[in-house]
Amino acid sequence: MGRKVKLYNLLLHFCRSHFLIYQDPHLCTLRSELLMSLHDVNFTDLLIHDPCHQLAWCLDTCVRDHGINDRRIEELKNYFGGLKVSLEQQAVWGDIAMILNDPYIEGMIQREILELLKTCMEREVLPGDDDRLRYITKLWIVGSKSESMIREQDFDVGLDLTTGVWTEEEKKNVFGEETGAGGEIQKDLIGVFYPLLISKML
Repeated sequence: MGRKVKLYNLLLHFCRSHFLIYQDPHLCTLRSELLMSLHDVNFTDLLIHDPCHQLAWCLDTCVRDHGINDRRIEELKNYFGGLKVSLEQQAVWGDIAMILNDPYIEGMIQREILELLKTCMEREVLPGDDDRLRYITKLWIVGSKSESMIREQDFDVGLDLTTGVWTEEEKKNVFGEETGAGGEIQKDLIGVFYPLLISKML
């Protein structure tokens, strides 16, 4: 069993290193598909050693369902709430970010964001007031940082993925400046972040 774990870890290292070399997001797909392949054949001896298993399974379900419903959001929040990572294991956040950067998963997240933005417009609700939108936006941000996180070995995500609420510190981490109370996040999201996201998708 120990040899199998070493080979599996070597394959994961291959995914990370080649992702940095070629910057091909489909290597992120390989990272998540490896997990799902093991899941499909019930290879639990390896899955128990990979803390990303539950995340990949949940997001794969979301892709097949063409969206992230409230149940899946709660599952994701519970996953991150229960994730116990020691100081020596911080690199797992690089793998988490890679899975979120899988083009199929990222595309699903982007479509969900666009649908929620459309719903906000129809309901005349500001995006920063929609909890689902705020949370899914956090997921997209983490995925977009995958390459820099692994390259720089800086695994401080800077976002609390157990909630859709944005703290002042999180806003500063993302937008790079102090933001005030009340409507400041609306200005940052509407005026800065969502136009940037939409331009990336076009």
